[in-house]
Amino acid sequence: MSRVMGDILRDEIGNGVQVYIDDIIIHAKEEKDHDNLVKKVCEKLELNKIRLNVEKVQFKKEKVILLGIEINGKTSIPKKAENLELFKNTRPKTVSDIRSFLGTANWARDYIEHFAHKTLILTSLTKGKQKNRKIEWSEKCEKEYLDLIKELENLKELNLPNYKKSFILKTDASYDAAGGVLMQYDENSELRPIYWFSKKFTAAETKYGITEKEMYAVYLGCNKFAHELKGKHFEVHTDHKALITMREKSFLENDRVNRWINKLSDFDFAIKYIPGEEMGLADSLSRNLGNVDEETIKKLNGLHVRLGHKGFESIKHEVKEIGLDCTNNEIKEMLSRCEICLKYNSQKRDEIKEIIVTKPFEKIGIDTKIIDGKTKAVLIAIDFFSRYIWIKELEEKTEENILKCLKNWFEKENVKMLIHDQGREFTGKKILEWCVSKNIINHTTSHESHTSNGRTERAIRTISSIKNKTENLSWEKVSKIYNETWHRGIKTTPVELIKLKEEEKKDNFQKLNDKSTGFFKDNEVLIANKENRTKKDIDEKGLFNKKGKILYKTPEDSYIVKTELGKIVKKRRWDLKPTTACLEGGS
Repeated sequence: MSRVMGDILRDEIGNGVQVYIDDIIIHAKEEKDHDNLVKKVCEKLELNKIRLNVEKVQFKKEKVILLGIEINGKTSIPKKAENLELFKNTRPKTVSDIRSFLGTANWARDYIEHFAHKTLILTSLTKGKQKNRKIEWSEKCEKEYLDLIKELENLKELNLPNYKKSFILKTDASYDAAGGVLMQYDENSELRPIYWFSKKFTAAETKYGITEKEMYAVYLGCNKFAHELKGKHFEVHTDHKALITMREKSFLENDRVNRWINKLSDFDFAIKYIPGEEMGLADSLSRNLGNVDEETIKKLNGLHVRLGHKGFESIKHEVKEIGLDCTNNEIKEMLSRCEICLKYNSQKRDEIKEIIVTKPFEKIGIDTKIIDGKTKAVLIAIDFFSRYIWIKELEEKTEENILKCLKNWFEKENVKMLIHDQGREFTGKKILEWCVSKNIINHTTSHESHTSNGRTERAIRTISSIKNKTENLSWEKVSKIYNETWHRGIKTTPVELIKLKEEEKKDNFQKLNDKSTGFFKDNEVLIANKENRTKKDIDEKGLFNKKGKILYKTPEDSYIVKTELGKIVKKRRWDLKPTTACLEGGS
């Protein structure tokens, strides 16, 4: 029917006449023009023997209801859903019931601010293939359900677009959703919303970086309002400054963002940076802290600062300990918005590690970090078992100062092995003699691999991050924060683990090493023909073209290998590949 009506009124459609299946809308600015259009349409319908339902025909109306939307020429508002009373008096019991309710609400989503956020919990209940599967109805479900019904009862008018004026698109993104609003200035020079949009991220999309999410929000907004925006110059307002420079670059290393930018080339727009506090409408679209009061938000931020800006797992554990009522998404949202963390946090790199320790002080790693010029430094030591750290600021990075600290820390402890790099301050005669007197194995890592002492290197990155993010904090306080904070690797705090009884330490040792990545099962291995290959290079063909035999494994996860030519070399794990392509305990 839609195609038939389109063929009959092809000359009039788009010139004051709109058709949807068998509904015809005729509109004009002047009454005379309106009457002429009505006459033309009626003549064509009569010529094609199509009759009108007189009871449904309306003439010269200032407002009409079209597909459930009331339009008056300046604004539009949906008609109130007839089944809202039914929804208010009943509660969904199955997935099918939830989908029915969300389908009704979705019909008016263009008129509801941050719709995707207001339906996050209810939408999560619809996952699964069984339509008649019963759902678990919680207090949060009840609150979101009633809030959405209230929104549907109090829908607000939106201005109709004026195609003679320019548009403004405001977008924003958070951890789990993106949102935006299309706006225009009215005759009183006030910025008015025309359409809202919001989208809940998929599980994969939540893993995008914050800049990717912000660019994705712009991409979604432009596609959503393509009919209004294509062929016209408009502004995009964002609170993420990086988008300005990102769009100016011809090519980025991120292929996904390159595709978005390429598709956005069909639109003519300029990006304008607006600080978050001035964004207003769009910024509220993507935030999911609405269910948490201001006091809880302050506690979350205060906890984050008190823990030295530690990550998600540490904060999650602390939240559980103090009984703070908040969700994982709220913690992730708060972390994603922390400007200090965004500035100082580094990207993670996949590493394969296997450090077997059974008790405290079995292996101690030490290293230094320069903090002022070329002489002043801090000495860091870490117990590989408990992750407990010691920190001491040094006026000079000398062997004498380091030995003094080692004696102060470990003179009364039964240290089995001391691991460090080949720095002169560690390889001197005095430290070696002290190790011999204490029966400590003094192990020096390979100069090829700074990650051989990886646990110490990781600790340095963590404490440096805490120090950088927190002003006027002493190194003693930094070590206290680190040692008293829950650690993901040991499932407790370092200070608690180092004080455990002997039998509890054995249980913890078993739990920690259940997840060991294993070691090379066979002695015969292939060796990379270049040093310091990356994880990506391992999978490329032609790199592992040398044969060798493993003689033994070093304590810091390196291997002593004899090549087929008889040369003895020290190699890291990712420079080797088993000939059987199999790892014991791995795959």
